[in-house]
Amino acid sequence: MGASIHLGSKGLSIAEALELLRLTMPPAQRSLSWWCDMDYALAAAHLIDLSITGEIDTDIDTVTRRGISRTNMASTAALATLGRYGGIVRTDVVIEDIVSRIGDLRAGILATLQRNEAIRVRGEKVAWGFLQQQVDIANAREVALLKESLIGLIEGDALPSPEEAALISVLQASGIIADVLGVASPRPWLDRHRSRIQMLHRMDLVGQTVSATINGVRGRLHAYVLGAQPETGGKSTRSGALWEWRVFWPAEDSVTLPEALPLIGRGHDAGEEVNADIYLFLSGKRDNIKFRGKGLKVKPVIEAFDEFCAFGASGKVGFPVRAETLSGIFPRFNEVRVKLRTRDQMLSALSATGYRPGMIEVHKTRRQYNAILGVKIELAQIKVSGRMFHSLCLESKFLTALRVLSRHIAISGGIVGGYSEFLERVSLSRG
Repeated sequence: MGASIHLGSKGLSIAEALELLRLTMPPAQRSLSWWCDMDYALAAAHLIDLSITGEIDTDIDTVTRRGISRTNMASTAALATLGRYGGIVRTDVVIEDIVSRIGDLRAGILATLQRNEAIRVRGEKVAWGFLQQQVDIANAREVALLKESLIGLIEGDALPSPEEAALISVLQASGIIADVLGVASPRPWLDRHRSRIQMLHRMDLVGQTVSATINGVRGRLHAYVLGAQPETGGKSTRSGALWEWRVFWPAEDSVTLPEALPLIGRGHDAGEEVNADIYLFLSGKRDNIKFRGKGLKVKPVIEAFDEFCAFGASGKVGFPVRAETLSGIFPRFNEVRVKLRTRDQMLSALSATGYRPGMIEVHKTRRQYNAILGVKIELAQIKVSGRMFHSLCLESKFLTALRVLSRHIAISGGIVGGYSEFLERVSLSRG
């Protein structure tokens, strides 16, 4: 094996090695299940790396921070979770939290690999400041040698290093070991070497703990969600509901799209659309409300889940209108017994009932694309209060598809949230 590709304190971390192995896999259309398996494997590798460097301790059920700090950007995902919960957290909670922002972790790992000249990363322009990530392996032969070494350990009887045992353990737990190592005839190979793989897996105590959790979490996801409707990736929340996930960045920041959103060479699926709208936002409400003509256009939130919103069908309301008829949109209007004849009267009624309404004009130019499983992608350039932003929106009737794809996006300095939350934040921050 090449000297620069070994594992351990003077070589690659477990997570870095896993990413290099993934990047050498043949390009193909990736399913949600495939991305989920890779995401959970990377989360497990991240935890094992932190344990090896002494930053955390793990037991059967929990992860504990030891207080040792490093400056490596890729090591912050789990530590941030532990910090939020007092330093001791259930292992499954930590893993799910790492996976929920796997894009930021993966971006940090790729940046480290690029600094160490193991890979070359470039961005190809898609639209405005959106770039498609392109990664090349600097020395594919060295990665091939790493694969050969791992295969040799599995097929032979030599003792692995702790790092090699940990990497094999992670690959085994995530169900992707044969695919990542690129062996011929994966199923017969796994059948022949299953006992040896299990023996190597048991040699790594931290890997065993993390892997047991990974198996449970991943198993439930595949059994109840990904496996429920293979062609669609999950069940619809209810008829007519659409889930959305949005993020906004200042226009001066470039945005790198991950491999899970491959848009290069496809062209946008519809013509570029330009529009201007006046949005109504109210603190604490996530409904999408615009002033249109002499009335309102309302897209109500049916359910909100973390960074995701399920919206019902849009409806229109014209003036004049009795306030109580708007109580489905503004519940506090149940006690308002007047007819609202104008926009200004409605704003006054909102203020009188304790809402904090605001209005702001948004100019948007957008392009739409189709991703896997019917997910729609909107890339946009918007102007708000004289400031320019880039915006990315994922939309689908299947929440699981959005959860998997959105977590691959490295947020960095972006603002995650719907238009109402974003516009309130912009309005409060303008000078």
